[in-house]
Amino acid sequence: AAVLYALFYALYGSPDKKKRIDFELNGINLFSSVLILEMLFIWCLYSGQGGYVEQAGDWNKHNSVLNLLTSNSWPVRGEFEGERGVLTYYVAGYIIPALSGKIAGGFLTAQKMTFVWTMIGLFLIIHLIADGLKVKNPWVRVAIVPLFICFSSFSCLLGGVYGYAVPGDVFNPTHFMS
Repeated sequence: AAVLYALFYALYGSPDKKKRIDFELNGINLFSSVLILEMLFIWCLYSGQGGYVEQAGDWNKHNSVLNLLTSNSWPVRGEFEGERGVLTYYVAGYIIPALSGKIAGGFLTAQKMTFVWTMIGLFLIIHLIADGLKVKNPWVRVAIVPLFICFSSFSCLLGGVYGYAVPGDVFNPTHFMS
């Protein structure tokens, strides 16, 4: 990140406007997009996407659904207490990662793809929010990310920090992290 900041300042921060390089693509500032991606990367990493850190809460369920979709033919069929049926769940977020796992190597590939797929989705959502609010300033677009994080389940991490500061006031705050 420091190298990107230095490169940006060296190229874009020049006082001579003739030497400035345009860091925009289709009206989106590329430097602010890199900052947004960095923040989303950290968020996805520490919330358990891709299985790179310990997964708390309902990740067992997420991993089970992803594994079923990766290792079985679609629609996923099964039997429970003598009854046969199909997997009926909100599977839209699992389809692309599961498909990548089917094509390229199984559950671990699918699990890593959830990280990428979530990053793409969050990046698009941040820009859709900014476009919907008619935000033109790239720094305001960047500021949307921490606001978005504060109003999501990631706030449970903040509850965890608070729980260490005030023991006993918060009971297992990370059990909602997903």
